[in-house]
Amino acid sequence: MSNTLERYNGDDEFIGLLFSIWHKKLFIVSITTMFSIISVIYSLGVSDYYTSNATLAPVNEDDSISSKLGSLSSVASITGFSLPDSKSSKAKEAIVRIESYDFFNNYFLPNVDIKNITSVKSWDKTNNKLIYYQDDNNQQSHQDAYKFYKNMIQITEYKSNGFISLSIMHKSPFVAKDWLDIIIYNINESMRKKDIETSQNAINYLNETVKSTNIQSVKNAVANLLESQIQIQMIANSNKDYVLKVLDSPYVPQEKSSPSRALIVILGSIIGLIFSLFAVVSRLAIHNLKKLKN
Repeated sequence: MSNTLERYNGDDEFIGLLFSIWHKKLFIVSITTMFSIISVIYSLGVSDYYTSNATLAPVNEDDSISSKLGSLSSVASITGFSLPDSKSSKAKEAIVRIESYDFFNNYFLPNVDIKNITSVKSWDKTNNKLIYYQDDNNQQSHQDAYKFYKNMIQITEYKSNGFISLSIMHKSPFVAKDWLDIIIYNINESMRKKDIETSQNAINYLNETVKSTNIQSVKNAVANLLESQIQIQMIANSNKDYVLKVLDSPYVPQEKSSPSRALIVILGSIIGLIFSLFAVVSRLAIHNLKKLKN
């Protein structure tokens, strides 16, 4: 090796480097092969994940209701009652709610087994059975489970058409599909109940306002506001898809979405090649440095 290095000086350093790499080709191939084998073993040990998807669309607000609320905004101030902003997007609110801890804790978690969030090791495809980690003595907290939940869901809103893509990733394709159904149902139900409750509180307040005034103009304004709140309740109670309607229903995926075992092996081989080349170049640099000092 030392005789080889002495043959290359000055302008021939690059050629010397290439020759050194070629001289160490067996070392480079061995290291790269070792990393490849490790990558294969690792990829075979990684559990498959399946992703269920659904395409949703915001439910359009009834134009007559929106225009009516707009026309009543001026008279609402007479009674000290504030109307909701008809321009606010309930779909955007729904997206934020789905990812919130409040929704997870109050609407999602009560409908699932927390072990299926935190403790699933793999899925037995033959028997359609979940396999859990043996060490399941330490129960995960709701906040720990929420971290898993956040990593499992993905929401994409397309600005061009307003459509929403919602997906859930899990080791079982059946669980992924069921959880997506649970989320879609409960986001609509939770926001429906919230609006009904808010509307009912408004009706109670307006009824009390009518009793406390003898001014006819105020009574007329309150009557119009009561009508709008009753219409809101009618819409909320009659519409199953209150905020988000399903365009493409959740399904049980047949093919895994991750991991890409081929990609893992390729990346592992590249890392092994880079590591072996770095080792050869470092050794050459150290050798040249020692020569300069001498």
